[in-house]
Amino acid sequence: MSRLSSLTYICASLSLSICILTTTYITTSCFTASFRPEIFAESERDRYANKVIASYSLGAVAFFLGNYHALVAFSYPETYFFICPNASNLSPELFTWNPQTRSYVTLVFASGYVLVQCFTQLGSHANSNLHLTAPKKLVTGGIYSWVQQPSYAANFAILCANIALIYRKDGAVACWLSNSLVGGNKVELALQLVQGFVLAAALGALGMRVRSEEAILKNTFGSDWEAYHKRTKRFIPGVI
Repeated sequence: MSRLSSLTYICASLSLSICILTTTYITTSCFTASFRPEIFAESERDRYANKVIASYSLGAVAFFLGNYHALVAFSYPETYFFICPNASNLSPELFTWNPQTRSYVTLVFASGYVLVQCFTQLGSHANSNLHLTAPKKLVTGGIYSWVQQPSYAANFAILCANIALIYRKDGAVACWLSNSLVGGNKVELALQLVQGFVLAAALGALGMRVRSEEAILKNTFGSDWEAYHKRTKRFIPGVI
């Protein structure tokens, strides 16, 4: 390999690794609840303690897996044994620049931008991830002039993107699995069932959250919210 080719390859690996590190930060921020004790009554804090622990645990798992994936991507395919003992288990499409990894990075970056816009436009009217309260103002401008729930759509998109690239049996976790386990059809089926369950649970939780939030907005803003609700879609402009 020429010096120029080697430098190009190193730059490509480094850029992918940096992008995955950045998407990991975005993902971890989504999975970790923004717990604000001041909005809870003293009697409510113990009630939400388990949810806080679960949220931070998910965030820690996302942080570890994302950073480890970035490390493997930087060293791939000449991965050191102490970094990835079973590098032959890895799918090359997950650790090099290609349409799949570009789509993953683009989707997470775009969703992260949407979330920043949501937090900026809502400001003090934003709810905690764990607790819904009635806002003092109905925000209908900016990104909210297009959809009612852009932050929830962005969070779900980030979850799907990570399932497609990071949370896979032929992803970075395969470094520590046996060849027979990674190649087994039963393991593939089990993983698909788990992924399906996670997506279904996320959709169910999202549906309950949206219904609760809409009930609060309707009770608080009445006809103003109903008019806004009729002229906009919940998640994707003009679609749903």
